[in-house]
Amino acid sequence: MRRGIAISLLTLAGIGLAALGYEADLSSIDGGADLAGIPPVQGVKLEPGFPAGMELIELDGEPSYARLPIGGRSFTLLLDRSGDGARLYVDREGDGGLRPVDWEAILPDGTLVSRVDLLIDYDGTIYSYRAVLMWNGLIPTVLTYYSDSYRLGVIPLPKRDVKVVLLDQNSDGFYDDPDRDFLLVDVDGDGELLAVPDSHERFAPDEPFNIDGTGYVVASISPDGSRTLVEESEDPVEPKPPLLPGYPAPDFSALDSDGNPISL
Repeated sequence: MRRGIAISLLTLAGIGLAALGYEADLSSIDGGADLAGIPPVQGVKLEPGFPAGMELIELDGEPSYARLPIGGRSFTLLLDRSGDGARLYVDREGDGGLRPVDWEAILPDGTLVSRVDLLIDYDGTIYSYRAVLMWNGLIPTVLTYYSDSYRLGVIPLPKRDVKVVLLDQNSDGFYDDPDRDFLLVDVDGDGELLAVPDSHERFAPDEPFNIDGTGYVVASISPDGSRTLVEESEDPVEPKPPLLPGYPAPDFSALDSDGNPISL
């Protein structure tokens, strides 16, 4: 009898936990700029000399270095400037080893562009985070960069599975900043995500959204973006109107310069 009661209590507890929310695991994917455009570009100052704590490497010219604050770690990069240009080295694994990274493109203004995959260790879990690095010899003491990674997963909601994406807009390696990062949700179920600023599928991490008539809110996002928990909203949530051809225009009213009401 006691064993039966215990099993029943465990079953009820499991049901209660499931009712708390819907959890999704999110994978780290490269190509965030292709999906949602280039996020705000960040910059670090290059200091002259060779960085302390790094293994010595053979150089052709004058070194300068910087440290990128990403994912709670500090990744060292070094520029070796000589008459032939500048070679880039990055401590991609955070182990003190500077490894060469090729420049992949030159922009019309002469800016050199490279992509590098950094290994971030968050609470014992290691994941790859792609950053785009840029340097221009006209501003030799500054290196700019931005995130080119995002998190992708599926939330198992009652009516259907919903694709979601997290984007790190301040390129710090974390995805839980409500003021800087944003969330894409496939609210219309077409399998695609529209990332433009006025999209009906783009939300701040703490902004509620509507799926098939039910409102949801993000209860939590792990800082590394690997997991998110979504709960049903206690308050009604109006769906965002799609600002796309073929959809009704949202109601609009205002006053003209003479104070007369106008509406669309």
